[in-house]
Amino acid sequence: MQAGVIATAVIFVRGAARESEPSAHPRGGWIKAIAIGAIGVGAFLLASVSTQAAPKLGERIAITACPHRGVVATCLMINNDADGTVFNISSANPRPRPMGHAICLRGTITDKASTCGQGVVLDRIRWTRVPRRCPG
Repeated sequence: MQAGVIATAVIFVRGAARESEPSAHPRGGWIKAIAIGAIGVGAFLLASVSTQAAPKLGERIAITACPHRGVVATCLMINNDADGTVFNISSANPRPRPMGHAICLRGTITDKASTCGQGVVLDRIRWTRVPRRCPG
């Protein structure tokens, strides 16, 4: 997604450069200024997105939240409310129920592939039920 934004900005600037030639457009300076401003805003947005702490491979995490079904019905997910990260906990054994009580979960971040196509895959999952009820 970030590469797409940069590529779009580069194409826009190249087009603006052609239009800003004195013979092509009398207000070419304005087009160039708009293009540079758009690139500046895009760079700011990219920097703010990339500054969020992403979980690292092999890191052991702990989350207390409600498990829920994924896009694929056989998949089990849990959301980290602190940063919005979705974790794939389908490999948990035994599996927590997707509705009912919240769980306190510990797991290791992996780079394993999953048929779920959703979430960061966790391995070595241990969980316990907590007294908090899940909405829904």
